[in-house]
Amino acid sequence: MSKSKTEENKFLKIIESLSQCVWLGLKKMWRNKKEYYLLMLSTTLIIGATTFNHRFLWATHLGIQNELPKFLVNVLYKIPWEVFFFAFLFAILLFTSILVGLREFKLMQEFQKKLNRIGLNGAEGAFFRVVSVNNVDEFKTTLVIKSVGIGIDKYQQRKSDIEASFAEEIDSIANGSNPQIIILYLTKRKLPKLVKYHDVEAQLVKPHSFIIGESMKGVVTRTLESLPHLLIAGTTGGGKSVFFKQTLVSLLKSTPRLQLYLLDLKRGVEMKEFGELPNVRIAKTEAEACQMLKKVKDEMDRRFEYLEKTGNKEIIPARDKMDKIVVGIDEASVLYSKVKANATKAHLINTAREYTDELAKLARAAGIHLIFATQKVSKETIDTKVQENIGGRVCFRMNTMTNSVTVLGNKRAFELPDIKGRAVWASGNEFLEIQAPFLEDEELKSEIEILQEKFSSNYPCFRPMMDISEGEVLGKKTQIPDGN
Repeated sequence: MSKSKTEENKFLKIIESLSQCVWLGLKKMWRNKKEYYLLMLSTTLIIGATTFNHRFLWATHLGIQNELPKFLVNVLYKIPWEVFFFAFLFAILLFTSILVGLREFKLMQEFQKKLNRIGLNGAEGAFFRVVSVNNVDEFKTTLVIKSVGIGIDKYQQRKSDIEASFAEEIDSIANGSNPQIIILYLTKRKLPKLVKYHDVEAQLVKPHSFIIGESMKGVVTRTLESLPHLLIAGTTGGGKSVFFKQTLVSLLKSTPRLQLYLLDLKRGVEMKEFGELPNVRIAKTEAEACQMLKKVKDEMDRRFEYLEKTGNKEIIPARDKMDKIVVGIDEASVLYSKVKANATKAHLINTAREYTDELAKLARAAGIHLIFATQKVSKETIDTKVQENIGGRVCFRMNTMTNSVTVLGNKRAFELPDIKGRAVWASGNEFLEIQAPFLEDEELKSEIEILQEKFSSNYPCFRPMMDISEGEVLGKKTQIPDGN
């Protein structure tokens, strides 16, 4: 090969690498708000400078007036400021994109070399190329490979070789949008695929606490006060229902005085074990659900009157002799989804949404907390105003990127490996991948029996439970006992 041809190939390779850096940088800036905001700030400064006086950029302060030919200086003075604006904008965008994309480009090159060392062989013409590297957090990396002629089975067979080459463990291997896209989930510390509830329940040391799951940093727990409301989302079979039940068990065990009100519109089938406890009430119909929410809302109003009289800012159960109240709503979409055909049911749903909205906005100071469990989150299932007041979210694996973005604001739940109980815990700017505790049905029954025995000698409430039987929500004249 001639010298000129070699030089041309090198030049083309540099251009290709720069183009790839620019493309990677643009994609990363679009995904990452910090880089995006930095770009917007730069753009604002450019607009300010060019709008104020574009000429000083070229002649007055840069000291080039005597170095450039006079005719060129005159030409520069005559160029409209809009041209300067777009020129500077393009230059800074290009420069920023290269800087942002360079790190990912180098990572891709490194992983490509490590994969090349292994020698993944396929049919003639087969090849593989690393197309994306995403550092999920300090422990996890997602590697996306375009693999033509080399199927996922080959990667699974060579898993140990890949791990040895990368010096990282592979959590899982999956196909992407089509069979030619292979996704490797790499981790510096592997999460267990099963965490038993009884192995982590000792972490329930704080009052009103429950277990989120095991993360790379250890077992994560939270208290009701830190949220104040919780959303549990995920597709069928991912672990959502098990997580909901273990959360309720944890709260019953860690909260000295607790009233638990559950909405289970599957005629109480899902929550039937909890119905044996004296401090639990279960609503099984839309009418009972509305009455329950109304009673809780009335109790919230009563507590605010008490706070106003005492001058306190929030209910502290031990001081104020008032119970913590938790409202657990299983399959929230069943209760809140709008129905057009049945006017009575539509009225109940609208009423339930109104009560829930008020509770979500105000109930924290009254010592009242909401827990929602649902397969799908949207403004039709859980009102946007309610979602804004949810401080903690546990999202199990989602089948679509859209559903993940709806719940978390990112695609983390879509990228989770297909492992039952694997989820993302989100609170504020914190996103942690966790393995949720698994509580078997027999263990749940055993826990309920222990709680029954405990409560038989020590009633777990300061005040009587509220009556949730159907009443004025349906427009009936039936009088409902106050229960207060």
